[in-house]
Amino acid sequence: NQELLKCTQREDLDEANLRIASYEVINAIIRGGADDTLEYNIQLIQGLMGRLAQTFQMTAQDKEEQYELQGLLIGVFTSIIHRLGARIEPFSQGILQLLLQVFSQRSASVHEEGLMALSAMILALGPKFAQYTEPFMGVVKLGLQNHQESEVCNIAVGVVGDLTRSLDRGFEKYSNDIVTILLQDISDPRLDNYVKPPIFAVLGDIALAVRGKFVSYLGHVMPLLFEACALQVDGDEDDRVSDYLNQLRQSLLDAFVGILQGLNDDKRIDTCAPYLEKIFQFIRTVALDDSKDEDVLKTALSLLGDLCRFFQHSCTPFVKDQSIISMVKEGIDNELQEAYYAKQQVSKLIGGGW
Repeated sequence: NQELLKCTQREDLDEANLRIASYEVINAIIRGGADDTLEYNIQLIQGLMGRLAQTFQMTAQDKEEQYELQGLLIGVFTSIIHRLGARIEPFSQGILQLLLQVFSQRSASVHEEGLMALSAMILALGPKFAQYTEPFMGVVKLGLQNHQESEVCNIAVGVVGDLTRSLDRGFEKYSNDIVTILLQDISDPRLDNYVKPPIFAVLGDIALAVRGKFVSYLGHVMPLLFEACALQVDGDEDDRVSDYLNQLRQSLLDAFVGILQGLNDDKRIDTCAPYLEKIFQFIRTVALDDSKDEDVLKTALSLLGDLCRFFQHSCTPFVKDQSIISMVKEGIDNELQEAYYAKQQVSKLIGGGW
């Protein structure tokens, strides 16, 4: 790795494109290295931090080279953080301070790399990331509002999900602003449609973290979820459209599962009772769709089981629908664990003879 790093500083980099090639090889070695190579990764960190710090001294005439180099260096940091996990903690403060400087740059590609490194650090530190959250929330919000650079927005959505799992209830202090921005994103026609399914899913992550507090968002969130649930495509759609529909429905199902479980944890599940019929309508739509993939089927079955467990006999009229019964049987035929859970809960309401 040290020899490869020397290659990244050769004077003939532009001619041979050696810089990019060298960093790609470094990343591959870090990701694929055995456990006995972890010490070498640790030895790289200080040198990489120094090199990243030096890039901020580059002149305005070298902006293109600066952004390229910063993106490559941050990519190596991301690989090292993923590889080291919690062992990155002694270096976390220094790396995060450099990342804050990175986000002051006006380059979408550098911001993408920076957000991916931030995501890796959140995963590595877990609850210990809480002490660093405050200065990065502004960065995350700006990323969520970047509708011109959809990939930046998409990665920022993923970072929100990471933060909910890291902070858990500690995310409550940020949820009002984040949910507001996410709802604006969903409603904004300028934002690329491929970013919207992850936004629906992350609303479920937020609900799991803030639990009962999510009640205050239901009146705004649920109508947008149901509007997306109503999306239909022609029967002759191509694979790309079918894949998008599966992704969208998976995200909506994840959102409902997260919202219900989060509210149930704080004994506020009753606040979802007015939405019960529409949720079952969506499950029926999924059940009748022959093009649904296995992940969608699994999550629909999990949601069905949760609904029956949380609302009990209020679900009885809905679970008698033949399409829902057939979906459970399909899951049983495929030996899906979620199907056995759904059948157990449904059978408590209508008996087991089906």
